[in-house]
Amino acid sequence: MSGAKGAGIGRVSTRIPGLDTIIGSDLLQGGIHTVQGTPSAGKTNARSSRGGQPGVGANVLTVLVVDDESDITELLGTVLTEEGYRVLTAMNGREGLDLLAREQPQLVFCDHMMPVVDGVAMLEAMAADPVLRRIPVVMMSALPEKAVAELCSGYVTFLHKPFKLPQFLDVVERLLGTGNVRAF
Repeated sequence: MSGAKGAGIGRVSTRIPGLDTIIGSDLLQGGIHTVQGTPSAGKTNARSSRGGQPGVGANVLTVLVVDDESDITELLGTVLTEEGYRVLTAMNGREGLDLLAREQPQLVFCDHMMPVVDGVAMLEAMAADPVLRRIPVVMMSALPEKAVAELCSGYVTFLHKPFKLPQFLDVVERLLGTGNVRAF
């Protein structure tokens, strides 16, 4: 995977079974955000909404990840797929809303600052729709939560970037309650 410009700060290193990954960015090196890794070859199972057992079909739990940093959407998508979820990704809020017009994910992870349509506008559009407002949204940002909360409301939890993958998976488990997210 190649590097992409990002707003993340700090460095996180996590080893995932079947995927060696480093997520990092360094403001002193121009804010370059890199993810290096090799996904494991192998079968992935779709996680069922009935008791969290792997399965296929209409009961697959779907997670939408909306972030303008392609390395983040790829990494989170890989991790969620390895956990058995169906994953949708979008590079900005407009793409996310377009996907939401066709799909009904059970959970949305949304970056705060994005081009075209940012996380605040996406959350406002979701809140105005009687179906979409029921989907839990996790807001992600390198800004402090207090700064984000002053600009928008309606998200169910906040992940401060950079975050560790076990923290991310804990949020997925808490919000989807499948009981099968593995610990690192």
